[in-house]
This record gives sequence, C-alpha cells and structure tokens, in this order.
Amino acid sequence: MRLIRLLAAILFLVGAGVHLYTAIKNPSSTYFEFALIFAIVYTAIGVLLLMNKRYAPMLGLIPIIPLIPASLQLNFNNLNWTFAMFVIEVMAVVCCILLLIKRKA
Repeated sequence: MRLIRLLAAILFLVGAGVHLYTAIKNPSSTYFEFALIFAIVYTAIGVLLLMNKRYAPMLGLIPIIPLIPASLQLNFNNLNWTFAMFVIEVMAVVCCILLLIKRKA
C-alpha cells in the first residue's frame, strides 16, 4: 500500500503543477481562479499523502466532484493536455479508493 500511496501523492502533485502552469500561462482566462484552487487543493492532498496522514485518502476523493462534469465535456477523439489531466486525476482518485478499501479490510 505504500507504493499506491506514493503513486497517488505523485499524481496529485503532478496535477497541481499542471493546473498551476495552466493558470500562469493564461491569467486572463475564466479558468484562472479554478486552476489556482485546484493547484492548492491538489498540492495539499499530495503533501498529506506523503506525510502518511490517515485522512489523506479520504481527501483524495474530492476531485470526484469536478471529474464528473469534466467527463461529460471531454472530447475523446482529441488527445490533449485536458485529457491527460483527466486521466491523471482519475488515476489519483482510484489510488485513494484502493487505499480506503485496503484500510477497511
């Protein structure tokens, strides 16, 4: 489980970096505030996972909220940064679900 926790932490930190890059690249975008918020939240979750906090996998489920509407807007025929970000976030959430399942067992 240590490897899954590390993978989840890395995925959240990579996701935070991509959101921060997106925000800095286009500060006049309407997505700017959301990108900064996601970068901060994902950084916090990644750090908490690295610190092995017990509640961190539960916080790792937070991205499910924006992932549901994002999945409806994705164009699966055009692979770009948005699609890559979606895959990274889904993988991070799946890792957190696995950590929670393993803890319950």
